[in-house]
Amino acid sequence: RKLMKIILREIDRLNNLITEFLDYSRPAKKPTDPISITQILQEIIDSIKFHPTFSSDVEMSINVQQDLGILGFPDKIKQAFLNIVINSLQAMETRPQKDLQITAFKKDNSIIVIFSDSGMGMNPENLKKMFEPFHTTKSKGTGLGLAITYKIIETHGGQVFVESTPGQGTRFEMKFPC
Repeated sequence: RKLMKIILREIDRLNNLITEFLDYSRPAKKPTDPISITQILQEIIDSIKFHPTFSSDVEMSINVQQDLGILGFPDKIKQAFLNIVINSLQAMETRPQKDLQITAFKKDNSIIVIFSDSGMGMNPENLKKMFEPFHTTKSKGTGLGLAITYKIIETHGGQVFVESTPGQGTRFEMKFPC
């Protein structure tokens, strides 16, 4: 029974890895459905509170404007945002001060979404490679999470900007057309 449980867990892990790889390599379709960034962010905020890497000592600051909409695929945008939030939570695991800020607002003809954490930060070398497939700094990471995130944002006509300082945290800013 013990070996069977291990085998089943490994099958699930490999299935997830293959699915991530196929999602990354599959040509992207142009998004055409109106979606609510506000609603997606609220769902993520509600769900991360029950995520195993979420610690009760994480201070969350949320400032999300109402009625933020883009054309897109809600599940894909949710996956991209969730990848960033989970990475942030993991980067803060050993930090004494754990702050996660989520901000979203409309500026001109764009929707801006910002995730900022007080995690470990990244050195310049990892910052340059962070969106490359199979680049990871985690012992059990696949190196596909942020590569897929980047592709999802790009498919939605968005841009992503990242600032990170070792020992001080990381800031992801995404800009989407309204």
